[in-house]
Amino acid sequence: MRCFIGIDLGSTTTKAVVIDEQQNVLGRGITNSRSNYDTAAEIAKQEALVNARLYLFREALERSWAATPDPKWVVALGDCAKDGGLFAGSYACVGGVGSVVPVDLHIPGCPPSPRQILAGLLTLVGT
Repeated sequence: MRCFIGIDLGSTTTKAVVIDEQQNVLGRGITNSRSNYDTAAEIAKQEALVNARLYLFREALERSWAATPDPKWVVALGDCAKDGGLFAGSYACVGGVGSVVPVDLHIPGCPPSPRQILAGLLTLVGT
């Protein structure tokens, strides 16, 4: 897939956008440009690329879920998988896996202990 990056150097903010060949927006980035245009352009570009990667990962996860035959289970392992953990709300976090595919089991922890994982999986399979 070919992608294109556009950068707008404004007097106060610098914006970047990543688009594909069909002109679909894959990612966006924005930063303050008052100090240094080169640095601001690079930061906005990197933010847009991170945002685009998350978008593409989300699409791949949705396709994988749809292609997997039943029965299928999704386990959100740890706080980050559940709701974004301590990264929730940042531009580099789109939330938990439950915002993309239905989750059957949430196992909390950062990271969860092996005992918690085993207990959760045993509960899921009904033993």
